[in-house]
Amino acid sequence: MKIRDKLTFILMLRYLLESGIPVAYSLSILEKTFSDYSTSIAYARKMIKNGQLLSYSLHKSNLLDELEVSILKIGETSENLIYSLKKLEELVIKKQNLIQNITRSLIYPILFLFVLSFIMVIFKNFIVPAFNNLYLDLGIEIPFFFKLLSSLTSLFDVRILLFLFLLIVILFLFVRYFFRSDVKSMYKYIFMVPILGKIFYEAYTGLVLNLWAVALESGLPYSLTFRILKDETIEPFSLFFSRMNELAKRGELYEIVNYSNAFKTSYVKQMNASLESGELPFTLKKLAEMAEIETNTALDTLNRILEPLMATLAGFITATLALSIFSPIIHIIKNI
Repeated sequence: MKIRDKLTFILMLRYLLESGIPVAYSLSILEKTFSDYSTSIAYARKMIKNGQLLSYSLHKSNLLDELEVSILKIGETSENLIYSLKKLEELVIKKQNLIQNITRSLIYPILFLFVLSFIMVIFKNFIVPAFNNLYLDLGIEIPFFFKLLSSLTSLFDVRILLFLFLLIVILFLFVRYFFRSDVKSMYKYIFMVPILGKIFYEAYTGLVLNLWAVALESGLPYSLTFRILKDETIEPFSLFFSRMNELAKRGELYEIVNYSNAFKTSYVKQMNASLESGELPFTLKKLAEMAEIETNTALDTLNRILEPLMATLAGFITATLALSIFSPIIHIIKNI
């Protein structure tokens, strides 16, 4: 389900449930409203009639991903489904904004390289051969800048354009479906990608902190909260919550221990301070906001780095093209 449609779906579902309409009948209404997803919604409605939970039904019908479903599980466990749907709306909005920011950051350099490659392919196949033949006919030595242009254009061909086009498509699909994928094993590889991996890690950290805060605000005990988070998050967060769950079950939860270095040290210090004061949910929400700010800051930094690099590259290519075009004309005039 597209993220905009998902947001509308969650909003309408909450309004229907708040009006006192049963879950199964609410889904039947939504089935008629969202014609593109009617099959999936009908499948979810069928499972609910068979006694399945709403969270399980929406997940199996591919309407929600694992992290989104975990919020519904919290609402069902705490018998506060309406509250969890409100929090789910906030989560989806944040994910939508993040996807838009990442897409804007990636599309500029990729389109720049694509346009540059297209220009270089034209020069390689039309301009450079024409001037080479002209030099041979006139018996003039090939100028240096024209040799440089020939060397640059030799790196570009139609295969490069095809590769860049496929790269744009892959990155678009990657960003679009990153937070929807249920294949947890892929995340550890995504987090290892230079620069972008850190951005995605910060973004995911913010989502996890929001989920943790929702669970505690719903009134769930620490042991149940950690168990849900352990099952629904990925490494290194799942290991962190697994160890914290063990402490909670033994009654030894006196401090937040940063197992597997899942969170920043500064975050853990603030968690421990709020744990003693009983304000942990509030602090978790503030830390989630900090993680979102750091994600946006990292994206802005990436843009600030890419812009001068792209401008420098564009200037170099433009100067080379200009000199390579005018220097042959000057040589031809001198030798006439």
